Amino acid sequence: MDDDLVTLQRAIRGIGPGVFLPCWAEPDMWFSDLGADQVVAARECIHACPVQPECLAAAIAGGETAGIWGGVKFPRRVPSQAADR
Repeated sequence: MDDDLVTLQRAIRGIGPGVFLPCWAEPDMWFSDLGADQVVAARECIHACPVQPECLAAAIAGGETAGIWGGVKFPRRVPSQAADR
């Protein structure tokens, strides 16, 4: 298991009872077919998530290919080298 995923798991276990995790309340919002309105809504509630940085780090390290992780829609778009010229 990679270090970022372990860190995320520890962060989730370390939060107290009754703490709101947006992805647990509405799992379909994060992993279903994501329309523009859905992405905006998900990004708006990510600020309430106590494990947002760990979630994003684990998604990047794990090579996630779909969904919203830590406030970022995957797959992430990588700027092309042509755009830099």
